Amino acid sequence: MKIAVIGAGGFLGTAVLKELSGSNMEVIGISSQAERLCREYAEVNNIMFSDSLRDIPENTDVLLNCAFPRSTDGEGMALGLRYIQEVFTAASERISHAVVNISSQGVYDSKRVCAADENTPLKLESAYAVGKFASELLADSICADIVHTNIRMASLIGPGLEQRVINKMVRQAVESRKIHVREGRQLFGYMDVRDAATAIIAVCNCAGRGGRLDTVYNLGNERNYTLMEIAARVAAAVKDFLGAPIEIICEESQDVLNSSLVCDRFYKKFNWRPSISMDETIHYLIKKIPGG
Repeated sequence: MKIAVIGAGGFLGTAVLKELSGSNMEVIGISSQAERLCREYAEVNNIMFSDSLRDIPENTDVLLNCAFPRSTDGEGMALGLRYIQEVFTAASERISHAVVNISSQGVYDSKRVCAADENTPLKLESAYAVGKFASELLADSICADIVHTNIRMASLIGPGLEQRVINKMVRQAVESRKIHVREGRQLFGYMDVRDAATAIIAVCNCAGRGGRLDTVYNLGNERNYTLMEIAARVAAAVKDFLGAPIEIICEESQDVLNSSLVCDRFYKKFNWRPSISMDETIHYLIKKIPGG
């Protein structure tokens, strides 16, 4: 099977490439960082790179779009969405089976009472959310004549996404032996990026074999965590690694957040479930921090 990964140098794209490395798939990664990726994967025979959509071979089986504007300011978003339009136009001309577009749980209400399923009304609260939904609409319209789907992804975690609360907690604990928590009503549906990569590859495998896809799937974890639950797990893991107690300093707040998802449709369709626990992710993050 031949697969084109757009945004191959990004957070999710990189994880997908690692999973595909050495597999029986022929992969072309499209990225503005193609030269760097060529050097990193010089010994890998089944992956090649380009910075141009024109280099996607005709009759490629599946296109996986992980690209999204890096900047959510007005100009950056406009340029990024125009590029995504070009991605799907190229897909409509060159892809023989399916297009898989990575969207986000951010299109749902961030203060929702219940976990969102695919029928939950959308609430676009940020430029990021508007951009993600716009990418879905572009996929639905431009790729209307071929199989396509939009994966509304949970918030991903792993080394490199330092803006995530869990990454900040791990760094605080390692560097200062303290974790500062502003506890309100927060519920996090985080997902390890390595799990996300294997799940997306399951979608691509299904699509590449001619399987039919719904236009939207939620993809996330079965378990959600409060802020204090995450802090307690980080404190316990860092204590085990460093042999020193970690103090949790809690301050009450009025913050409300819910990023949880119902993902039963995805699990059933692709016979897939997450396998990496929160504790495993935390240990992985600790190892990637100096002093961890």
